[in-house]
Parts: sequence; structure tokens; C-alpha cells
Amino acid sequence: MPAPDPTRPLLFVAMPYGVRRDAAGRHQVDFDSLFAGCIVPAARDVGVDVIRADQETLGGFAVKPMYERLLLAEIVVADLTFSNANVAYELGVRHAARPRSTILLSATPPDLPFDLAALRTVTYSADADGKLASDESARLRSVLTSHIQRARAAGEADSPLFQLLPGHEVKPLSHELTEGFRERAIHSSELGMRIKQAGAAGGLEALNALEAEVLALAEPEEQLALAVMLEYRALQAWSDMLRVVDSMPPRLRESVPVREQEALALNRTTQHRRALEVIDDVIDRHGGTGERFGIRGRCFKDLWTDAGDPEDLDAAITAYGQGFEVEPLDYYPGINYATLLAVRDTEEDRERLRDVLPVVRFVTLRARAQGDRSFWVLATVLELAVLDSNEAEALAGVGRLLRLEPDRMQRATTAKNLRMIGAARNRDWVFQLADRLEHDDA
Repeated sequence: MPAPDPTRPLLFVAMPYGVRRDAAGRHQVDFDSLFAGCIVPAARDVGVDVIRADQETLGGFAVKPMYERLLLAEIVVADLTFSNANVAYELGVRHAARPRSTILLSATPPDLPFDLAALRTVTYSADADGKLASDESARLRSVLTSHIQRARAAGEADSPLFQLLPGHEVKPLSHELTEGFRERAIHSSELGMRIKQAGAAGGLEALNALEAEVLALAEPEEQLALAVMLEYRALQAWSDMLRVVDSMPPRLRESVPVREQEALALNRTTQHRRALEVIDDVIDRHGGTGERFGIRGRCFKDLWTDAGDPEDLDAAITAYGQGFEVEPLDYYPGINYATLLAVRDTEEDRERLRDVLPVVRFVTLRARAQGDRSFWVLATVLELAVLDSNEAEALAGVGRLLRLEPDRMQRATTAKNLRMIGAARNRDWVFQLADRLEHDDA
């Protein structure tokens, strides 16, 4: 996009990220392609700048920036496809605060909640891959251009609240509040994109520099700190990740999602006991989930692989089992529970494994049927094939994972599990698969 111009209006886009499917798994939309191919060019056609949150992060902490953008951006585009709860909430905030200049989008067939179905909505049609065909993309760009142009002219009210209450007014925001918003919002959006690009390129030095830039902001945004932390995680830069956590403001630093990530990073820097203290405190305060018990299991699993104490293996199996019992439809604790049962391999473990494996298979089959082709789903499919001694399917599974271009952490985590199974069952071909996953390209 061209450099932002302070004289141009600002358009904020509220929409999901990446490729998403509906709950039934019948339809999908590539929202990133829609944003870059239609919304940005349409705004550019009428001299409007566009900002979008840099990425979705843990726990929805970007509260202040989100409110600022919804309240202060001259125009908002909200994509209601698949009735995304976050977008619906953001639309409610906008409609309550601003009488006009809000544009609604939805993929066809629209399946909107009753309260939203009556609102005027621009629709578009995506193909089986979730993308817009060239003629449909051109049509939507033209329609959006017209709508943005009308919104820029600040015509009639489009908020149902202001339409129903003609005399309703909102107190104007103070100059002190609005001053600097535009520059800050654009800079934050650009900085978020640079963080994402540096992480994708594996640029640790670039991320270090961007981290310093985030900390130097007069009003640091929590979302940017989370973005840096997650990119460090993808690069397995665990010490850098912990440094970011330590620099966070107390509210964010003590939040449950950040403490979960802190435990993960502490464990990866071999501070296993300290990691257990952190995750146990989270479980004590907020209850156990599949994710939290999974992190606890990982700590004990690494203690066992480091020192070979069978009590740590037992504790890891117990933790993963608790995660499986709490959330049997979460494949993360389920596949780790199954893998460690196969490794310990007592008669009781083999009997339990016969109950666990069908559940994990069902969960992953259901996820794939709904269009989920994420790394961790396919990694679970791979581990299931290895546990079944299905060498051909496991080899195909490694190929599928490599085509996703996984990050270092994803490769290393899955390869470690494969080597664990290979050692327990004395299978050389499993070690070969682990080597290929960790070192080869697609």
C-alpha cells in the first residue's frame, strides 16, 4: 500500500484471519485474500487508508486499540461471515458509538443471527478454496468502492440504534483523546505486519530490533508484545520469549494465556520445575483444561527424557490423562496420552490405549472433515499412523506436514514424539521419518 496520508480518511476492517470454515464444514473463505484483493484496492480507489489488526493473538488483549479504531476510524468494514463472535461484538460497539459509515460484508449463502439478518449487507461468493474468482473479485471491488465513497461522504445513519432513536446523540470525543490516534493506529498496524514478516523469514535479529521498537513506544500496545512473543515461540527463541514476558505490564504479564506461554518457554529452557510451579498455579487458580494439563504433561515428559526417572513418565501420563478426561475432544492431550501409554507399554496401558485411540482418531477425523488442515491436526494424524505401524500412511503424513512449511518449533516437537515411539518400539523407519520432518523441505 502507498504511504499513509494524514489528510485521508481511515478505514478499519473487522474480520477473521486466514482461511475459515463454517461449523458444518461445507463452506470456507480465505479472508486474507479477500482483504488484500478487494478491500484494500477498493479503499485505495477512493483515497482512503486501511488498517487491520496485525494478527489474532492470545486472549483478546488488544482491547484499547480495538476500541480506539472502532470509535475513531471514519469508516469501518465488518465481515459477518460465519457469524464470528468477535466481529459481531465489534460491530455492536461501532453501532452504539457512531451513527454512520459502517459497511457490512458476508459470504453467500449468508447465515446471520436474527438481529443482524435485517441489516443491509454486501454479499460475495467464494469458490471451494475460499477465494473469489476474478470476475467476482472485480464485482465486489466495484461495489465496495461505491459503498466506501458514500461512507466517506457521511450520509444517512446506518446504525440501527441511531435510526430507531433519531434524537439520540453521543458526546463528542475530546481532542486529547483523538489527537495522535491516526498516526498511532497506522504505525501499530505497520509494525505488526513487520513483526509477522520477520518471524516468517526466521529473522531473529530483526525480531530483536522490532521488540525494542515496541518497548520504545510512548503507549506500547499489548497486542504487539503478544505478537513478538508468539513469533519468538515459532522460532524456538525461548529466552527471548521469556524476556518479552518479563517486560509486559502487570495486567498482561499475569493473564492466564501469557502465564501458559511462560510455562511452555520455561520448560523449553530446561527450567522444568519452575515451569511446573507456573502451570500448577494457573490450574489451582483457574481450573484445569486440556491445554493446561497438556503443558503440565510436557514438563514431566521432558523431565523424564532428560533424566530417565520413571516417576516423571508416570506423572506425565497422569497429566495428559487428566487433560484427555477434561476435554476428550481436544486432540492435544489425547495424542500425547496415547503416545506415552504406548511408550510405557504395561498390560494396563495397552488396555487403556484401546479405549483412547478411537477417540483421538474420531476427533482428528472430525477436524479434517470440517476442513481443518492445520499443522497440529495433521501431526496428530501422523502420530496415529506411527502408533498403528502404518509406514505408508506415516510417510504420506510427513509429506503433508512439510508442504505446510512448518516452523522450527512444530518440526522439533513432532520429531521428538516420533523418536520416542521409535525407541520404544525399536522401529528404525520412525527415526528416518523424524529426521526427514526436522531437516527436509517439502
